[in-house]
Amino acid sequence: MVAAVAVALICAGLVLALGVASLSTQESEAVDDLPTVAEVIVATAHQHGIELPELTSEQREALAAEPVAATDASAYEQLSSQLFGVASVDGLEQAVFLLGEVAAVSPEAEQLCPRLYDELVSTVSGATVPATPC
Repeated sequence: MVAAVAVALICAGLVLALGVASLSTQESEAVDDLPTVAEVIVATAHQHGIELPELTSEQREALAAEPVAATDASAYEQLSSQLFGVASVDGLEQAVFLLGEVAAVSPEAEQLCPRLYDELVSTVSGATVPATPC
């Protein structure tokens, strides 16, 4: 019984210490000690015995760049632009396939699926139109 109470008190103390630490740490400071993308890549490659070439100054600048703001485009606009990009590079069949894959895992994409499919196939004239994945 005494051991159980001691373990419970230690756990409660640990939770309390973590709570106090989280309240006293600024959000911007919380990630300062995390490794950079470049450090993670180099460490993983080293772990697997892969020698990486030195990064160019442009590559270092790209990795060190500040994050950009999130897009304010709607889900429809984002999916539409991405699917048309796929269609222009890999063809309509691949874009329709990806639309089906996205609609299968996202309820919002599933609702947009018929509209996006109609928009995709409307750009094709005279070619074989793939079946709808919606």
